[in-house]
Amino acid sequence: MPGLTSRGWVIVGVVVSVVVLAATWLLLIGPARSETATLRDSTSDVETQNSVLTAQNAALEAQASERSALGRRLAATLAGLPPNARIPVFSRQVAGQAERRGVELTGLSVGTPTVPGVDGAADATAASAPLLAIPVTLTATGSAQAQLLFLSDLQQIGPRLALVTSTALAPGQGATDSGSIEDSSSLTVQLSVFSHRLPQATRDQVASLLEDVER
Repeated sequence: MPGLTSRGWVIVGVVVSVVVLAATWLLLIGPARSETATLRDSTSDVETQNSVLTAQNAALEAQASERSALGRRLAATLAGLPPNARIPVFSRQVAGQAERRGVELTGLSVGTPTVPGVDGAADATAASAPLLAIPVTLTATGSAQAQLLFLSDLQQIGPRLALVTSTALAPGQGATDSGSIEDSSSLTVQLSVFSHRLPQATRDQVASLLEDVER
């Protein structure tokens, strides 16, 4: 620009610099700052969502753990007090307990279910009662110590616990002439196991819960 003084050139240079800075801000820095702010806000939102999801996941895991624990307690309760007789399951349990104690189980007979606390209940009453007592008679042979341990297992170990009502311990075939029962004895046990009927809707819910726990 002819005719400009040195001061004029300085003013022109300052104006051009300001224009260039303004253009750079508008075209580059401003959008970048805006995008950075947007990303920062998005990151904050994602972190918030992650915190919420983490808390929800922890709550679900706690619920699942509690549900599993409840299912295990329920399974143990049903093993001790099932909704039906389940005599074959009880027979296998007794046979295993006898074998572990070195006792030979020689007999198991099951009587007619009765209603606890009701003498001579009619079949119709027993059929509709929620709680039933199932009489069982066991016979076994073995040493006296093994028989007593077997008897203790029946009453305390389970999982199907039995209420022993009477016992008779006599010398077995291998007993000595003195009639000692230490080496060989014959045990007769009368006991009761119990079952508690559940409404069908409750049984369905219980089955669903147990299926979830087993998965």
